[in-house]
Amino acid sequence: MNFNELIKANKQNVKNIIRLITKQENEDLEQEVYIRAWKNSDKYEERGSFKSWISTVAKNISKDYLKSSAEL
Repeated sequence: MNFNELIKANKQNVKNIIRLITKQENEDLEQEVYIRAWKNSDKYEERGSFKSWISTVAKNISKDYLKSSAEL
C-alpha cells in the first residue's frame, strides 16, 4: 500500500483524535500530521500498524498545539 492510500485509510481516525484532544476541528493540525508523517516515514517500523503510528503523531501534534495555545 502506498503512502496516499495509508493516509486516506486513516483520515477519519486522525480527524477524530484531533477533535477529541483539541475539542475542535482543525484542518491545519490535520495537514501538520500528514506532513510530519511523510517527513518521518523512514522512522516508521512495520512491526506495529500504521494506524497506531499515525495516531501517535496526531496525539503529539494536538497536545503540542494545546501547549502553545496556553502559552499565549
